[in-house]
Formats: sequence, structure tokens, C-alpha cells
Amino acid sequence: MAKSPIVLGYYADWAENLSPEAIDYRLLTHLSHSFATLNEKGTLKLPDASRTKTLTALAKRAKVKTILAFGGAESGKAFAAATATDAAVTTFASQIAQILGDLGYDGADIDWEVPSNPEEKGRMEALVKTLRQKAPKAILTAATPASDWSGKWYATEKLAPYLDFINVMTYDFHGPWGNHAGHNAPLTPTSQDREDGQFSVTSAMDYWLKSKKWPANQLCLGIPSYGRGFAAKLGAPTRGEYSRSYVSYQEVLMLTRDSEWIARRDAEAQVPYLEKKDGKEFVSYEDPESARRKGAFARKLGLSGIFFWEVAQDFDGRTHPIVRAAREGWG
Repeated sequence: MAKSPIVLGYYADWAENLSPEAIDYRLLTHLSHSFATLNEKGTLKLPDASRTKTLTALAKRAKVKTILAFGGAESGKAFAAATATDAAVTTFASQIAQILGDLGYDGADIDWEVPSNPEEKGRMEALVKTLRQKAPKAILTAATPASDWSGKWYATEKLAPYLDFINVMTYDFHGPWGNHAGHNAPLTPTSQDREDGQFSVTSAMDYWLKSKKWPANQLCLGIPSYGRGFAAKLGAPTRGEYSRSYVSYQEVLMLTRDSEWIARRDAEAQVPYLEKKDGKEFVSYEDPESARRKGAFARKLGLSGIFFWEVAQDFDGRTHPIVRAAREGWG
């Protein structure tokens, strides 16, 4: 019998369509509340107090572990400032530990996006080590990049002893920052993406397991509940921003009911996509079938589990179809 997986859902504090009461806790083992944000002066802003109280109480009743995620997108400079000296590291770690105890969370997720030089690499290592000392019984995790571009600033031997597991962000392989249309989270590489088609969930797992030698039983594979859109065909050059560059799974389902869009599946990448009939728009996304494949893939690799960004984008009024399918894929 396969070991039961970690099934972690990130829950955005700003989600308007999903209250803590409506989350389907039955599908989850862990819930990561996002985010406790910090500015470059080191000041923390916590999630809504009322949501926190409700979330932690309902999760505890369902035997789901709650984690408070610190940081988030573009948090690199703030983390660097908050850990600028050894004294600052100690103060910051003590503050996090105090917050966990006061608010009833079971752990902390260090979502430092991202360390970008040797000094910041060392500061993150010091923060994680000190936090483990300050909160020895807490669940400690980190959200990590999917390639060596930023992954080179994460030293396995310095971090793995203090972290329970890491959440590898195996998505956003393509987006509005690039110069061509591509899949958001392809399971495997595709020949249609000639420029950087080697980037995929498979390549990310190879990187962390083989190059970084990160323990498989301390590694979770990320599955997105959203897609990326482009004003171009798959693999074609793009120009500037596109109004549909970030598309939740709920929005994707609305597009599939629009006769102007055609639903297709990329046999190489093993993910679905939508294409406008006029050929001028393309949306790569996740659906239950592709999530099920990724759940099975994670189990085959012997990983600790799977996680999702984020559960409010994958909610049909009753449950979370992508989370459910990935868990079924695990078996």
C-alpha cells in the first residue's frame, strides 16, 4: 500500500469566492495560509484575524495541519532586509515563532522569492536554522523555484536538516515576462516550444532529486489551479501584456463553454490548452486529467506529496476538482 501523501493547499487570504467555512478540508492534510507579508523595514502584516481564527479552528477539527506562509511574490528584498545581520535573523525568527504560538498555526512556510546571491543564500540558511531552534516542534517548509536559475542559492545540506519538506513551484514555466507562448506547467517537454521546451515538471524534479540531491521524502510537487494565456499560438512570439495572462480554473471552465474557443490536449506536454478559433489566442491550463497524471507521477518518484496554488481558484461550489483528481492519481 502506498504511503499517504502530503496534500497541501495554499489558501490566499484575499480570496473572495471561498470562505474558510467552504474549503473542502477532507481532501487536504495541510493548509498554507497566504501570506504574512513583510516590507523592507522588516514590518510584518498578518492575514485577516477573523479568517485566521476560523481557518485554524476548522482545520484542527478536520485534523488538517495549518501553516502560515511568510513572504510571497517579489519578497526577496524584504527578506534580505529582515535578515541583514545575525541579530536581525534571531529577532525575525523569534517573531515568527511567537506568531505561530499566538495564532495557533502548526508551522511556517518560508516563501522567500527568491534568494539571489551568496549572501542571501547564507541568510536564508541562518533563518531556517534559527527558526528550527526557536520552534522545534513546528512544521517548517519552504517554497522553492523549479530550476537552477534561482535554485542554485539553496544548499541541500544546509537546509534539508531543518525543513520538513519543500514545495517546488512547478508552474509559471511561461508567462507574460517571456517572449513567446508556452505551457504554464507541462508535465514533460514539448518539441513545439523550441526555445525553452526543456523546462517542465519532469525537468524540475530531475533537478531537485538528481542535481540538488534533495531527499524525495521531503519534496512536494506543485500543481497550479490556474492557467496562462497569450495573444499568440503555442510557440509563437508574443508582444507585450495580454489581458488574459492569468486565468483561474474557474475562468477556464467559462471559456470552454464559449463557442469561440476550442479545447485541445498536448500529447507531448500532457496538459490541456484552449485555442481561439481565429488562432490569435492560446491558454495553457490544468484540469483534472492532467492533475491526475501529476499525482501518479509524484507517487512514482517517491515524493512526500503534492501541493496546489491555490485552492480558491479550484472550487466548484462544493469541492476542489483538481485537488481531488491529483489525490486520486496518487492512489
